[in-house]
Amino acid sequence: MADCVIIGAGLIGMLSAYELANAGMQVTVLDRGQPARESSWAGGGILSPLYPWRYSDPVNELASWSQHVYPDLCRQLEESSGIDPQWVRSGLMIADVDDQQSVQTWATRFKARLEWPDANDVREIEPRLGVVPETAAWLPEVAQVRNPRLAQALRATLVNRGVEIRP
Repeated sequence: MADCVIIGAGLIGMLSAYELANAGMQVTVLDRGQPARESSWAGGGILSPLYPWRYSDPVNELASWSQHVYPDLCRQLEESSGIDPQWVRSGLMIADVDDQQSVQTWATRFKARLEWPDANDVREIEPRLGVVPETAAWLPEVAQVRNPRLAQALRATLVNRGVEIRP
């Protein structure tokens, strides 16, 4: 008998099951369809909001936490499942920033690495960019993950750990 039943086998549900199983609980995950489809499958996998300075503190705190946790999480899932979630530190460039002071204030507050590249730097970072913006914010520490592969690695790990996933 399960100690905990989770409704929804999207990434949030399966990540919750992962943490609970790691804490020693028997977990069952229920979903009306296939695990990690719909928005979990289609999401961009960027571990940061676009224009993060426009978001609330809780969203930025979650994004910052995720940037620190996901590298180890993805390594653990790959070791457990044999499936690489393809975590990559890709950086995030935001073109034509209209309020540089807000961006700088946000970066200082959340200890985010921020650069203001010149035109040559922009071309080096993004060589296929057709038009170089007048201003650009470069967040080199931003990472992304392939959602479908993360979901596959997570599901395989859960099954290996005895978590029941069913419709």
